[in-house]
Amino acid sequence: MPSILRELDRLGGIARVSTLVDHGIGRGQIRTAVQSGIVGTIRRGWVRSADAAPLVIEAVQLGGRLGCISAAEHLGLWTLRSGAELHLGIPSHSGRAQARTVPGVVAHWQADPWRLRSDPIESVANSLAQMAACQPSELVVAAIDSALNKGLVSVAELRSAITPLPRDRRNLLEWSDGQSQSGLESLCRYRLSLLGLRIRSQVHVEGVGWVDLLIGDRLVLEADGRQWHESADAYATDRARDLRLTLLGYHVIRLTFEQIVNGWPLVELTIAGLVERGEHLWSRMHRRSRLA
Repeated sequence: MPSILRELDRLGGIARVSTLVDHGIGRGQIRTAVQSGIVGTIRRGWVRSADAAPLVIEAVQLGGRLGCISAAEHLGLWTLRSGAELHLGIPSHSGRAQARTVPGVVAHWQADPWRLRSDPIESVANSLAQMAACQPSELVVAAIDSALNKGLVSVAELRSAITPLPRDRRNLLEWSDGQSQSGLESLCRYRLSLLGLRIRSQVHVEGVGWVDLLIGDRLVLEADGRQWHESADAYATDRARDLRLTLLGYHVIRLTFEQIVNGWPLVELTIAGLVERGEHLWSRMHRRSRLA
């Protein structure tokens, strides 16, 4: 029996019976494991371990794979969930899929046939392609940035996956930047780029280190996520960096999660005002002071 559990663990806790058989687990062994309660069943032809992810179990129960933003979140990509909808990837031939009529479930019918891909979770590339067809542009760009930064997908794989989409959705790939270190940084960069501002991700400043975003020559934008910036040590480090940047002639704006997600109009108005006054550029005074 341990061989079944090891194989299920390797496959993420859920697998088709035919997949286990292809991997050398006998059908009799699988039946015995189910009867003894070592593994459970989800629906005909599918088994699971005791610690399988509930959302993936639900996706398989409904006749599909975990997909789109649900899969992106499960796969560790940066997402900003605004609702409790469950997104599934369902092969177009899956006539019995229950997802057609279940409230709160969004079905994406562009999924690969089961015969080509037996995984209960969409691939990173397919999940992002489904997001591109379904989610707000800025969330798609942030998720693509996250996947590229983590090395979970290549640009070529993404380009292939989004080929069937309309041009405006395919073009979201061109807005991506794998250098981005967080989804909040990605949201800021995308929103400000739409305003026509020259903005760069992860710029190295001598004597300080890497800054999240640099607008023009000297306007630094730091996006502080909750996870890394709430401790006393992080707070002190951030302020020391800001002081050093100011000494070097940079103008620093440090934004919180709440300001980026819920207070963006004021952030945009502030940055637009700074740019209109030219405070994002080195001036003659800066050059005379040998800061530029």
